[in-house]
Amino acid sequence: MTGDSDDDVLARLRYELGSVDVHSHPAHVDSLLAGLHRRRGEQRRQRRTVALAVAAALTVVATTFSLWPSTDDGHVPVAVASIADWAVRGQLAGDEDLIERARQAWPVGGSVRAVYAGTSPPGLAPLAVVVLAAIDASGTATVGFVTSQVGSVGESPDTNSLVLRATGSVQRGQQAVGFVSATPLAGDELIPGGGAIGFALAKPGIERITLSNSALDTQVPTPRVEPGVTWSVFAEGAGAWDTVATFDNQDVVLASGVGDPVVTEVTPSRSALRLVVPGAAGDYVASPDGVVGVITEDGSVDTDLTGRQVEVRYTGGVTGTLGKQGSELAFEPTSPRKPFPGNRVSLADAPFPLTVGFIDSTDPWTIRRAASATQPGPLLRISARAP
Repeated sequence: MTGDSDDDVLARLRYELGSVDVHSHPAHVDSLLAGLHRRRGEQRRQRRTVALAVAAALTVVATTFSLWPSTDDGHVPVAVASIADWAVRGQLAGDEDLIERARQAWPVGGSVRAVYAGTSPPGLAPLAVVVLAAIDASGTATVGFVTSQVGSVGESPDTNSLVLRATGSVQRGQQAVGFVSATPLAGDELIPGGGAIGFALAKPGIERITLSNSALDTQVPTPRVEPGVTWSVFAEGAGAWDTVATFDNQDVVLASGVGDPVVTEVTPSRSALRLVVPGAAGDYVASPDGVVGVITEDGSVDTDLTGRQVEVRYTGGVTGTLGKQGSELAFEPTSPRKPFPGNRVSLADAPFPLTVGFIDSTDPWTIRRAASATQPGPLLRISARAP
């Protein structure tokens, strides 16, 4: 992920390269992109390290609150509020009929209330979103994103037909929610030049939240139209497996669309020096930056990946397999065309794009891994099965 200034630089480079006659060797452009990828990864790791330190401090504060004695009215102060306590907002927050029909589109049971109802900004695929928070008898919170069907650019969202687009779990005190829907639903219009819809909502009081995808080389920031709300249309291939919402140096895992592979945040454990993650054999384990490994029959994570089929996306047929060069992951070409340093290498045999890493050297072809289980930040389990 990059800041707005980095996105602007990348977008300008793409524009300029598309409008002038470039006589540079392609490797020069790829080396520039490799440097930007490296800077993006370093910024992300630094931000997550800071976020972990802040989270640790907040944990101490929250624990202190929990040890305070009850007040005269019997209440105990808490550090943060549940999503169910967020005030409803958005341009359509006063449309009670819309919110009631949204509840009917998500028959989850329990106590359900809206925390947002609004429409996408001009210039994006028209979409109305109602964010519903449900609390069951045990106090567990889930969030549902009920939307209109995607319309054609320039039209107004049609709120007469609502669909459940995504659902996700919510931890108490979670300060933002959102989704990425990569698979069109029945009735959706095709999105010109895009493939995935992204939306994120921060708790009231947070002014700015952004959506960033680690697998896209250029992203144009969406102008903010409401405090604490952001929308985006990503290029084909983006999903909840490689996109996060970011605010105040914190990354938030997003819900996957109902037609997408299920993405859930997991907490790994170690058994006999093996990384163990709950899930079914064959499911992928990844950070938002890229794939870490695959869950095996015994529940451990195979991080080796050698022998997997890979490709260099958007280059027209650069394919290969993963091997080993000493302790490094290697790219073994299986096509006449060869990659350049900085090229992104993705799994070719996964049902969705997952970044393995970037070509680091050419003799031999080695790969700099994009993610590991030890780096700061969330760890994801991605279902390998159809939803």
